[in-house]
Amino acid sequence: MTGSISIGEELSSIQILVKEWFFTCYAAGTAFIFCTHGIIYLAVMAFPERQNRPRDDEASLDSGSSVASQGGIPEEQLDA
Repeated sequence: MTGSISIGEELSSIQILVKEWFFTCYAAGTAFIFCTHGIIYLAVMAFPERQNRPRDDEASLDSGSSVASQGGIPEEQLDA
């Protein structure tokens, strides 16, 4: 018998990877998430008109500024 004692099982390949490269994988994962969020942010900022454009069924074809066109009292009743 030799002087070394082995308790438990040997590490699997994934366990060795995590043990040896933990901080490298952590830094690479963090950089990946940071870059992904940056790309999404830039895409949203590059196309702001897609967020503010009204839908076709909500857009009014009448561009008048009278009260009647705004849904108020008709002009005929204002004169009476």
